[in-house]
Parts: sequence; C-alpha cells; structure tokens
Amino acid sequence: MKKLALLVLLFTIISSIFAQGVQEEENTITIWHSNSGKLGSAFEEIVEDFNSTIGKEYNIYLESIYQGKSNDVLTKVKAASLTPNGLPHLAQLDATSGLDMANASYLVTLEELNFDTSIILPQGLAAFSSQKGTLALPFNGSVLLLYYNKSAFDTAPRSFDDLIELANEHASDDSFVFMGTPATFELTTLLGRHNGHTYLVDRENGHMGLSKKVLFKDSYRAFLNKWCDLYKTGKLSGNTAKVSDAFLKGDTLSYLASSSNLSTVLSLVGSSFELGVTSPPKVEESDGDGASLSGGAIFAFNDSDETKLVLDYLASEDVQLKWATLTGYIPMNKNVYQSEEYSQFIEENPIYRDAWSVLRESDMRLTNVYLPSAYQIYYAFQENINNVLSGALSIDSGVEEMVKTVENALLEYERQNIN
Repeated sequence: MKKLALLVLLFTIISSIFAQGVQEEENTITIWHSNSGKLGSAFEEIVEDFNSTIGKEYNIYLESIYQGKSNDVLTKVKAASLTPNGLPHLAQLDATSGLDMANASYLVTLEELNFDTSIILPQGLAAFSSQKGTLALPFNGSVLLLYYNKSAFDTAPRSFDDLIELANEHASDDSFVFMGTPATFELTTLLGRHNGHTYLVDRENGHMGLSKKVLFKDSYRAFLNKWCDLYKTGKLSGNTAKVSDAFLKGDTLSYLASSSNLSTVLSLVGSSFELGVTSPPKVEESDGDGASLSGGAIFAFNDSDETKLVLDYLASEDVQLKWATLTGYIPMNKNVYQSEEYSQFIEENPIYRDAWSVLRESDMRLTNVYLPSAYQIYYAFQENINNVLSGALSIDSGVEEMVKTVENALLEYERQNIN
C-alpha cells in the first residue's frame, strides 16, 4: 500500500513538472518584413518590446526576419506557399500585393481572425478591402504629399493651375517649379479625384473582384492636358532621379512624395528654408481632395490565437503612435488621434498634422488600385507621359496606349490565374 502511495505521489510530481514545461514552452510567431535602416531599427524596437512584455506573459516569441524590399517579400511568400509549412505566420507587404493576396487561398482575413477592425481608420480598411474581407492590418500607412518650399509660395498650391501661375511668375529663375514624372502611385490619387471621384478600373479599383474594364480615360486625358500646359512653361522637369536632393538644393520648388519621407526631409532641410506639405495638386478645380492610402500592411497566413495577439499588439494605440513618431508613417489606430501623447507630439511637430490629415480627410472611395504587373505598369505610365511631352504620342494616342496596356495586363492575369 505504501509502495502504491509512493508511485501515485511520484506520478503526480512528474505530471506537474511536465505540465509546467509545456506551459512555459514558447510559441514562435514569425513575421517577414521589408524594414531596413531607420525603419528596421524602429521595427526591431517594437518587436523587442513585444517579446519583453506581452510575449513574455503569454510565452510567445515574435521572430522578425528581414526579407528584402516589399516586392522581394511578396515573391518569397508566393514561393513559400508552394511548400508545406513554408509560410511565415505574418508578412509585411505593400499595397501592390493586393491583387495576389485577394486571390490567395492561404491568406487569413482579419474577419477570420476575429480581429476588431473598429479601431482602424476607415481609409486604411478600405485600402485592403476585398470580396472575401479585409486582407490585412494597415500598418506602415503613408499618403502622397506635395512637398514645397514655403518661401516661394504665398499659400499652399492647391492645383496645377497654381503651379502654372507660379511658373510664369518665376520664368527668369533657375529653379524648376515642379520635378518628377507621375507613375501609378501618384496617378491613383491624381486621377482618382477627377470630378470628385473616379475609379481607375471597374469593380471598385479591383477590390470587389478582378477588374475587366479601364475607367481612367477621361481623367488621364485631363491630367495629360494639364501636365503639358505646365511643361510648356519651361518650369517642369520630368527628372525622377534624386528629386529630393534637387529640392533640398533649391533646384525645384516642389515635388510629390510619400509622407513616409517626411521625417527624413525635415531633418535634411534643417534651417535652410521652411518646409511645407499639403494635399497633391488638383488637376481640375472640380476634383476632390486628399489622397489614397499607400505604404503597406501585415498579412496573416495563420489563424492561431497567438497570431491574432501579435496583430492586436501591432494595431494597439501605443505601438501605432510609437511607430508613427519614429518613422513618419500615419497612425492607423483611430484612438491615437484623441490621445494626450499625440496632442503633445503634434504641438511640437505641427507639420505632421498637415501631412496626416490629408488621409483622414480623404474620400473613402479614393483607394489604391489592385493591378497585375504592378511594376511594369508603373514604368509604362512614366514612359507614356514622357512620350506625350516629347511629341512622340499625341494626348489621345497616349491615353489609348495606356488603356490597352492595362487592359492587356488584366486579361493576361485572368488567363493565367482565374479558372
């Protein structure tokens, strides 16, 4: 009897030790990302904060793995999906991945994770909306801005007509009024605001299914007309290399770029001149305001409670504010904007209010475009615009060429991917 009691006691002790071992075993959640340099340091700080707090509490270790640029991450995710257990739990991808992710059987939507989307800016959710739900958690959100030298403008330029007027006033100056050539990133906003709002392709810019029809004919024609008018002043440079450097040296008075560049540009401008940022200029006065969300998001490929916990953490008010103030990306958590910390940050850095309000005041329908061959189309737009300026194409021919380029890309994608 004593021997039996001893065995029972020994079994109880061993079971207790085993149970504690299981409880303390860490679950590793892997996230692939594209953050390097300053962004990489900020992201790693957030990951370390998780591991030392919530991760420690719930025995979860968040492993971040840099996988190159955003397009590299997408390529690796698609390759990993072909291998059993090859996918990470999470991956940071940019907005150009929308079409592929909308058709990926291995994607887990926010709704499938029971994630509380009510805390996220509606413009952020719209950017990653699809027929099957919200594709990802908006994280490194940015918006297109017009960066301008305040010393050259009496007021912030609101339209291309304002830039043309300034160009005529500065006809004898050495500097350009504007530098750069728009591509898909910029045109999503410039064309999407036409006459209040215009989708570039059908099915709500491809968010509600694969697009089959181009809708940007009129808006692109209006843009080309105004772009040519600005070019005729002699104060428009189509240069796309080191545009920010030219701006800092005074070679151009304005240019278009992502809000994610704001902290860097601010530090480089210093006291050289007063920097201004505002909504991209309207092509026509009847156009809407604001800009579409760009940047990236965190996509999930695993529906575990641990994966959801990491997403909850990344979307939290504290993390969103920290990420935004460290990098210049726009806070995606709505509660940030009512916080005392945000008010203090904006009081000390008022230019961020100008930048971030561009998105918050934008039309919900002004979304990014889900297109195949995103990078090829990006450069096709730039080439097309330059061919129109050089006279190699008329404006009407330029419009028709771009319509065919996009329609052919949509047809080819459907042929290869949609059964």
